[in-house]
Amino acid sequence: VVILRQREDEVVDVRRFRRRFDFGLGRARFAVEDVLAHGRVEQKRHLSDHRVHVRPVVELELAQIVTVDRDAALAHVDETREQIDHRRFARARRPDQRERLAGTDLQRHVDQRGRGLFGVGEADAFEVNSAAERGQRARVGVLMGGTSAERDVSLRTGDGVADALESLGYDVARIVLGEHRVTETIQNAGIDVAFIALHGRGGEDGCIQGLLELLQIPYTGSSVLGSALAMDKLKAKELFRLHNVPTPPYYVANRDSLDDLETLHSSFGFPVIVKPRSEGSSVGLTKAHSMAELARGIELALVHDSEALVERFIKASEVHVGLLNGRVLGAIEVVPKSGLYDYASKYTAGATEYITPPRLPSTRVRGVMNLAERAARALGCTGACRVDLLVTEGENEYVLEVNTLPGMTPTSLLPKIAASAGIDYATLCENILDTARLHANLIRKDTAPRSSGITFTAAAKENPIRKVG
Repeated sequence: VVILRQREDEVVDVRRFRRRFDFGLGRARFAVEDVLAHGRVEQKRHLSDHRVHVRPVVELELAQIVTVDRDAALAHVDETREQIDHRRFARARRPDQRERLAGTDLQRHVDQRGRGLFGVGEADAFEVNSAAERGQRARVGVLMGGTSAERDVSLRTGDGVADALESLGYDVARIVLGEHRVTETIQNAGIDVAFIALHGRGGEDGCIQGLLELLQIPYTGSSVLGSALAMDKLKAKELFRLHNVPTPPYYVANRDSLDDLETLHSSFGFPVIVKPRSEGSSVGLTKAHSMAELARGIELALVHDSEALVERFIKASEVHVGLLNGRVLGAIEVVPKSGLYDYASKYTAGATEYITPPRLPSTRVRGVMNLAERAARALGCTGACRVDLLVTEGENEYVLEVNTLPGMTPTSLLPKIAASAGIDYATLCENILDTARLHANLIRKDTAPRSSGITFTAAAKENPIRKVG
């Protein structure tokens, strides 16, 4: 699925619309040209091209444009066509696709070209791996387990992802990580790309991402920095405020704060939500209605972290938005029967009601999705992520947090959001895998020494050291 989105600063008119087309890639440029010229698309010009054996659905998010950089828009279409070309070739390499496409022009072209294992834009980093150079299929390592409080959830996520990728013909290694020999375990698996199915500390906070950068293994999810910022709820909130992303009022408490909690809390009011500063899946989350409950909530949070985040409770609907590489997949409303979306409500079957699309006016839903995109951009999150928001009856929205490695269990939200958008679980896993990449650029393509940028005059070259004074 491809998105063509005009940049906000290029669009003057506010009316937007969406249309779906099922047509050959050669028609995409014509569609954009029609919109740029006439503000609409002639549907009859875009019939299915039956010569293309793997036809993607191209979704164009278009605008009635008053002024736009036409050349830039068309260049983006050409780049998008190339990216989809790569993905089609990658899928044609799968065993199930090879049998179906045997003898076709597309399969012959794949055999001749032998390009890319996954073929999505920046994921060309796959081509530097030894597996690609040997002409073999890439070995995908699903990293699961870990040492955080969410180990059990991670194991369920990892098993589900591994089963889905194996059903699509991928060579999958299930890598269960523990407390020791993490580097050795990953290296011995001989993988070419990592699908991170870890949750919580060590998995979502940039630690495993940094290791994979050093090992030069492309991985799913956000970069080291994006992962660390999203996991640290305090730093995330500070960045939200810096980027004018609304978030509930808060303060931070530690063990020393318990001695003078009333002064710290002062007129903050009740009820409040208390949670560890750097944990996920609502681990250690409580709701406090009094000073006594607040003290107990902080003590519970400090079991999991050195600091607790105290956040003002806001009566609102809780809406979660799923994103994949900056594109909104959809939104879902969660209604926990206990009244609090804590760990038990998340992972106990039947404990929460899920409503998609959310029970909100369409204009409000669009605003929520836009806010989710802004929150993810503020933290620099990429790949698959989920943004948790509160939506009040008074037309206010607040961002709670961004989850850079959302759960993929049967009760998890991202698969439910994707399903509502017509994307099945296996396809979602493959789409996430397609986003895997390296972010840090630790290996330079050119081996020439870096220039300092300083130039010397002829006199300086003859006498580089000059005595001062």
